[in-house]
Amino acid sequence: MVIALQSKRESLQKGKLRRKASPLNLSGNDFSERSPGLIVVHDLDGKILYANPAAAQSLGYSVEDLIGRSMIDLITPSVNAMFVPTMEQVRLHGSAEGITPMRTKQGEDRKWWVRQVLWKAPGRAPLVLGDSVDITSLRLADDALHESEQRFRYLADHIHQVFWIRDPHTNQVSYVSPAFESVWGRPRADILDNPPLFFESVHPDDRTLVLHTFGRLLRGEATEMEYRILRPDGGQRWIWSHSFPTLDEQGKVERIIAITEDISDRKQHEEDLRRAKEEAEAQMHAKSELLAHVSHEIRTPLQIVMGMAEIMRGTALDAEQSELLERIEFASENLHTLANDLLNFSKAGAGRVELREQPLDPRDVLRSATEPLAANAAKKGISLRCNASESVPTSVIGDPDRLRQVLANLIGNALKFTERGEVVVQVELADHDMESMDRTSDKSANEVTLRFSVRDTGPGIAPDDLARIFEPFSQAHTTTKQSFGGVGLGLAICRQFVQLFGGRIWVVGEVGLGSTFYFTARFGLPS
Repeated sequence: MVIALQSKRESLQKGKLRRKASPLNLSGNDFSERSPGLIVVHDLDGKILYANPAAAQSLGYSVEDLIGRSMIDLITPSVNAMFVPTMEQVRLHGSAEGITPMRTKQGEDRKWWVRQVLWKAPGRAPLVLGDSVDITSLRLADDALHESEQRFRYLADHIHQVFWIRDPHTNQVSYVSPAFESVWGRPRADILDNPPLFFESVHPDDRTLVLHTFGRLLRGEATEMEYRILRPDGGQRWIWSHSFPTLDEQGKVERIIAITEDISDRKQHEEDLRRAKEEAEAQMHAKSELLAHVSHEIRTPLQIVMGMAEIMRGTALDAEQSELLERIEFASENLHTLANDLLNFSKAGAGRVELREQPLDPRDVLRSATEPLAANAAKKGISLRCNASESVPTSVIGDPDRLRQVLANLIGNALKFTERGEVVVQVELADHDMESMDRTSDKSANEVTLRFSVRDTGPGIAPDDLARIFEPFSQAHTTTKQSFGGVGLGLAICRQFVQLFGGRIWVVGEVGLGSTFYFTARFGLPS
């Protein structure tokens, strides 16, 4: 009870203080006391006679602290000199309004929107009634928005792409960046004043595409497209466009934003590459035709020479004649190999080689490729062996003739360059690591990849030769052609056939330690 009486007494004392401090006695006015608006009454010199609680709270003061203070002291120092001319305007015209920077008790700057009205009461000097709103947060938001817009404008105005904002319903262009003028070759004002000009500038052959794409945008889809435009100077440019719609709260397309870029240089580069590819293919085809023709022209007289040599071999020859005939036979065999290599190389280069698909046993192909060369190996005293892993299927689907040709070429080379020791031919399943090396990781479940190898104990291959040994007309040693003949097409043909098998070919070796040629081939499995 004592506490309640004391609280009541303090309340009455505060009320007396307010009524005493405020000659207007507005402290009991329910409207002004409860209003969220900032209400201040002062005289023309700025002395505050009344302030409602909302105004005091905004400035960080109590109502009692504000009464008697000068408005000039509360206005931010940089602009408080404007108070006197503002009061003169109120005195002459009856009112004034605007944004006034105010400083709180804690030193924080706030922004008030103030409407000041001259208040004349009988028997009293004119007063000023200020009705205000603290708009600091609104001003900050507005400043942030303005800064964001300025950044957007700067970015859009300085990028080389063309930035568009378009109304999808009226087709009116509300903004287009300055880059438009360099790409379209016309002032921005043209497209802003005449929106249909955009469609008119599109190449007639691409207008259907542009219309279709615009329809997708109206349905709310983001799009990309490439189209051509015609410039006023008669030039043509290729344009890449990425567009996306923005939606309103109802999910309807509100505007369309697009970024377009001149890709004419890229298109020209692509066209140059296409033409160069076509020219290269035409040259390759012509070269293949020439090689095939030369091969056929060589084979006809060569068959006559080889036939005559065979007839002479059956006659009585003295030692000198026998030696000369042996040289003719050796040269004929080399020439025959060259003719066959030229024909095979020309066919593979022109894409005229097609693999046959038939059942084969890899072991049988290995034996058939090795047996014709066994006599040559025995003559040189070289061991020629074949091995097949037990994991290799006995039946796969592929081209036995092309496989045999690759093996025979590699085995023949190994025997040619090996003077002593052995040549070992092997086939096995390609393990996981090897499959990844020959890029066969995408093989299906009804396929198998086999790895073949031909190892010899010959002179080996220098590191510098390993990188070019499979190139056409390339040989490992400078003395190879003089010693063994040939023009370096055999390994190039092997590589072409192996690529048709879906595999790859490579060699490992060191000078003096022999070499091993590997290749992989992909085969089907019987269903």
